[in-house]
Amino acid sequence: MTTPLLVNTQFALFFAQPLQKPEELWDDIRNSPLASTFDQTPRIQPVPNDPNLMEVPILQLQSEKGHTIHVSRMRADYTYLHPHGSAESDEEATPWFDDFQTFYSFFDEQLVIRRLGYVKRYFFESQNPAVDIAELLRFDPASVQGGAVHEAGIRYVTRDRFEKFIINNFTSIEQASATGSDGQVLQGFLVTRDVNTAPEENYLFDSDTLAQYFIEAEERLVNGVTNLFANGGPKL
Repeated sequence: MTTPLLVNTQFALFFAQPLQKPEELWDDIRNSPLASTFDQTPRIQPVPNDPNLMEVPILQLQSEKGHTIHVSRMRADYTYLHPHGSAESDEEATPWFDDFQTFYSFFDEQLVIRRLGYVKRYFFESQNPAVDIAELLRFDPASVQGGAVHEAGIRYVTRDRFEKFIINNFTSIEQASATGSDGQVLQGFLVTRDVNTAPEENYLFDSDTLAQYFIEAEERLVNGVTNLFANGGPKL
């Protein structure tokens, strides 16, 4: 198997109640530990207070390294951009975990968080991505990531549990291109892995349960990608 490019890692917080004016958080953010990373001028996007637009970002922050925070009325997302061409390693896990804890602590002081999501996106170079994607979708998703099949198609979701959390274990696969370190355009496919707590459940989080969630979700995200190629998928 070719070594995948870890494109980004994303941590999502889902609020119990709508945040009426996300843009007003900027004053608090720039006086918090997050300000040391997100030192660029924020973008504020006017979005009508419409039930169909509750997850559209209103406050958008970016760091010099390209990391982002997007805040809508119902969620906040921290996306950690990995250096181009980076392969995942245990040593690499600590920086974004610390950043995500700081991000969580800030919003936990502002409002009630009812769900968590943890996402990784991988790029795989492939000479024939359409054929490889078709091969990847020929197996039982439950044999790759556990649980029982909950959705299937271009994407699939299994419903599972770890500790007290009922989770959705999500994978999507699509054709994509990327730019190599030498500027060459690479063809391949993007695998998005997402472990999030079930929307019909409401959990109370603290530092201990947050760490517990991260450890288990990290293992499941990585194993879900590894197992794709151990169950009859393409030999990249």
